Amino acid sequence: MLTGSATKAAEMLGVSQSAVSQKLKIFESDCGLELFRRERGRLEATENAHILMLEVEKHFRGMELIEHKVKSLKNRIDTTIHLAAHPVFGQQVIPKVIAGFVQSSVTKVKFSINGSRDIYESVDSGEFDFGLVANEIYGNSCVFYSFCTVRGVLITPKNMLNIAKKSKSLSDMAGHNFVALNSEDTTRIALEKECRLKKINLNMVVETPYCHTVLELVKSGAGMGIVHPLTLAGIGSDVIDAFDIRENIYFGSNLIFRKDKTLKESAKELIKNLRIQTARELKDVAREHGIDIKAKQFDI
Repeated sequence: MLTGSATKAAEMLGVSQSAVSQKLKIFESDCGLELFRRERGRLEATENAHILMLEVEKHFRGMELIEHKVKSLKNRIDTTIHLAAHPVFGQQVIPKVIAGFVQSSVTKVKFSINGSRDIYESVDSGEFDFGLVANEIYGNSCVFYSFCTVRGVLITPKNMLNIAKKSKSLSDMAGHNFVALNSEDTTRIALEKECRLKKINLNMVVETPYCHTVLELVKSGAGMGIVHPLTLAGIGSDVIDAFDIRENIYFGSNLIFRKDKTLKESAKELIKNLRIQTARELKDVAREHGIDIKAKQFDI
């Protein structure tokens, strides 16, 4: 179709003219279509050939796009880190880490804040090098490392509970409106288990998937809630009251990357800085709100 003859097509492909003619006959036989007619010593394309060529061109354009994407990915490998995190880490901690990282590195960073399921799918597809997700997310194609496990913090509007006692139990929460995380959240599941064991009913008036939304609802007076301590990074003790929880209500976060992918040294350096900043932020939150944060971080 492009050259107008079997001979020129053979030259383009680097094969013999007879090989082209034979392949063409086999293809026409397999399709059950006449694609070319020989007219005055030349091959003339039939209407079927022209229609088919439109689809063939789409195919080759698609192949060109794939080649372009491969080149783009090759260029990305050494110059850019792609990462995503769920909001607990993405709102405050990671932006600070990235700001310090780019000042001392030639590596560029692409960063997104997404829900944990979306992050898993992006890492799984190769769009991102690694991600931080809540521990209710799992899958077979990625490596999961426990990054940080920390006991939850009870937050309330100012002066809702007696602030003289900085440690509260589930019984202290009963009788008040409660802002809960979604039912599939592992922290919510652990909370409900403790409530069943102690025969306590919490008045869950609102459900939401994110700790930062719990914080905003509590600040607005909707009720009290349990959040990850990092949710309080940058939030002063004059805004809300925070309390330790006696029960074992923990938040877990996992670092994930594809099993067939090795983390770049620059990515490892960024993760190291993230661990350091996480510990620093937890310490600052504990000091600001006068609470005892129980946390465990893991080497990656």
